[in-house]
Amino acid sequence: MVSSFVSVLVLVIGLLMGSGKAVNAGEAAKTPPSGSVQTSSQADESLGRADAPLLVEEFASLTCSHCAQFFVEILPVLEKRYVETGKVRFVFHDFPLDGLGLHAAALARCMPEGQHRAFLAVLYKNLSVWALDADPKLALTRYAALGGLAPDKAKACWDDAKLLETIAEGREHAIKQYDIRATPTFILNHGQDKMEGAPPLDAFVTAFDRALTVAASLKKPPVEKAPAKK
Repeated sequence: MVSSFVSVLVLVIGLLMGSGKAVNAGEAAKTPPSGSVQTSSQADESLGRADAPLLVEEFASLTCSHCAQFFVEILPVLEKRYVETGKVRFVFHDFPLDGLGLHAAALARCMPEGQHRAFLAVLYKNLSVWALDADPKLALTRYAALGGLAPDKAKACWDDAKLLETIAEGREHAIKQYDIRATPTFILNHGQDKMEGAPPLDAFVTAFDRALTVAASLKKPPVEKAPAKK
C-alpha cells in the first residue's frame, strides 16, 4: 500500500514538473515506478449505448495536438456513423502527458453537470491558444468560467491534491493494463485491437467494421448439425 502511494506521488510530481507545451501524438509516456494501483472511472466521459457491441476506449491528454485533431475532426464522423446507430460506445480516459494536461483534466472533472464535454471541446479547439499562453492557468480558469465554474472553485480544483492523485492513478493503471505509451491510444473491446497516434478516418472505419464483424460472429447461435443418416 505504501509503495503504491509513493509510486503515484512520484508520478504526480513528475507530471507537474513536465513541460506545459502542447505535444504531438507518438510522444512516449513516462513509465512510473511499479506498484499495484486501482483506478477510478467515475469521471470518465462516455458516448453511446452501454450494450453496444463495440467498446472503444480512448486514452488522451488535453495538451496533445493529435488528440485535439481526433476530437474535433474525426470523432463527429464516427459518432454519427457508429454511436448514433448503436454500434459503438466510446469511453474517454484521462492520460495527461504533463503538468498542464494534468491540471486541465482536473478542471474538466470539476465542471458543472452537463458541461464536461463542452469544456473538452473548447480546450481542444483552442489548444494552440491556451497551452502556449503566458499564463495558461488563467486562460483555463476563464474557459472554465464560461462553462459555469466559478474562479474560486476552479482554483480549489487546480490545487486539489487528491483529485490530481486520482487522475495519476488512472494513468498508471492504463500503462499497466494496456501498455499505453502515447496519446491518443484507442483500445477496442478490452484489448482485442489497439490503435495509436493519429490514424486517418479510413483506418478507424476499417478497424471498427472488423471488430463489429468479430463481435457479430461471436453472438451467432451455433449451427445445428443435421442428424447422421442411418
